[in-house]
Amino acid sequence: NDKVIIFTKYVTGMVDEISEALERKGITYTYYTGTKKEGLEPSLGSEFFNGKKVLIASSAIAEGLDKIQDVCRNIWFVGHGWTYSERQQVIGRVYRTGQKRNVDVLTFMASINGFEYDKNVKIHRINTKKIYHDCIVDGNYPETIVETRYNWKKIVNDVIRGEKVDGSRLIEIGLLKKLEKHDRKITKNKKKRKNKKH
Repeated sequence: NDKVIIFTKYVTGMVDEISEALERKGITYTYYTGTKKEGLEPSLGSEFFNGKKVLIASSAIAEGLDKIQDVCRNIWFVGHGWTYSERQQVIGRVYRTGQKRNVDVLTFMASINGFEYDKNVKIHRINTKKIYHDCIVDGNYPETIVETRYNWKKIVNDVIRGEKVDGSRLIEIGLLKKLEKHDRKITKNKKKRKNKKH
């Protein structure tokens, strides 16, 4: 019976997928994104305050909205932002003065062909930025620096690993091919520079 905010950084494609899934389950929903604001905007009906169970929200929700804590205590992250601060601002819409219940935050982690993409790329990036932020803003120097565990070549290889189709055919259709070429160029340039020194 509790209301839920489903947050996604990426609106295109993702919002439609979420709303279709909710519709199939018969769950009422509304929006607060860059273009659709009927969920919280008084002039558009404030649908989240007036009966809808789920608010599908984008980054727009992170900016200075109040009273959400009076009706909601649940946030589900299905698309991750770029910074730790943005995540905290979204949580801060419900975890604030006036909230009378425990706040539950649920984070969904996507895998691509068995590669834990969100964990190893997105969450790792957010946590690394938090370390830098704490160091610069608060003067908290980290005990250890988080190392980068994945370069783009490793990510591409892990994502396509296990595919039943020909890997080069899969790679040729977009960004993955460009990443692989870029990685090869860098490696070749390093070898050339090394050979010139000798």
